[in-house]
Amino acid sequence: MRKKTVLWMLASLALSALLGVAARSFSATPDGVGGGASGASVESGKTKVGPTPQVVLPGFGGAVFTEAPKMNVPNVISAGALRAMSNGAFGANDTSAESLSTIENVNLLDGRIQADLIVAIASSAGDGATALSDGEGSEVVNLVVDGVPKGNVSGANVGIPIAGGTVVVNEQTAGGDGASTSNIAVNALRVILRDPTTWAVTDDIKVGSAASGVSTGAFIPAWQLPPECIFYTGGGRIDRVPAQSNQDFATFGFNATLRDTTTCKGPAGQLEYVDHFRRFKFHGTSADITGEIDDPDFGGKCAEIVGSGRYSLDNGPWTDSTYRAVACDNGEPGVGRDKFMIEVAAGYSSQSEGKGPILRGGNIQRHG
Repeated sequence: MRKKTVLWMLASLALSALLGVAARSFSATPDGVGGGASGASVESGKTKVGPTPQVVLPGFGGAVFTEAPKMNVPNVISAGALRAMSNGAFGANDTSAESLSTIENVNLLDGRIQADLIVAIASSAGDGATALSDGEGSEVVNLVVDGVPKGNVSGANVGIPIAGGTVVVNEQTAGGDGASTSNIAVNALRVILRDPTTWAVTDDIKVGSAASGVSTGAFIPAWQLPPECIFYTGGGRIDRVPAQSNQDFATFGFNATLRDTTTCKGPAGQLEYVDHFRRFKFHGTSADITGEIDDPDFGGKCAEIVGSGRYSLDNGPWTDSTYRAVACDNGEPGVGRDKFMIEVAAGYSSQSEGKGPILRGGNIQRHG
């Protein structure tokens, strides 16, 4: 009964944080993860839409993904492709959760606020002694406010006054004790309009929301997998340096396991990857770890992952293909140390495109 209660509390908290409620501490009862992500939500007068599309990570972990081709609320918001993903897991000495959302071609309030691309990333990790969260990698690309170009904005809690209200970029609310609990909620772009007389909020628009959190304890839960059942989870972004455009980066999320050995029968796993510059999307329907190697730069462990799935270029038809990926966990935080790279048999390579492999946002976690 206790385990079910904890998982319910974690899932409920993740959803609350995602909706913009002030972050609260995760339950101190070990072990669990929480998270969620959404494309956009609107509260304008009597109109309430979303959050949509939306995913919520179960307290026991896993991976969830959804997308929508577009969103339109007349005079309030129009947007192109919206994607949301969240993944997480806990192992013997580690717990992590990563959530991410991306939204293309955003137009708010009949053109008053525009952006080419919005990215929200929320990462949390803990090892039973310390726990941390961050929103690194969250960014609004080519932001324009009331006709004034702002460029790419990635700083946290950036407020921009507008007539009748405020634009907040990369709004972050964090919680937890930094030891056994940590959580964060990110709204990549939020617009708040107020009544000029009463100052009451009349419009509240959130675009690109992500939340993650961990609750850990310094013990090994009875329900863990055997120690030889290594698995990895992760999500974030890898950039090209120097960039060819201000959208020259890729976002990804995955969970992968060592499968089909004598004592380990892990789930199939999955992987999502989008190169926003090349407009290349890959949906991996399996993600199997075939082995591990040591990272030559930072000394951590790297999983060699293979699987099958399908890809789309320039929003064209989906075509089947296999892939190979490498994901490296080089400690916490993952930004600036963890690595991710992918090769799709159909002819795409993140390395050939100059992406990464070192993460600019997100985290990769080895469990086992």
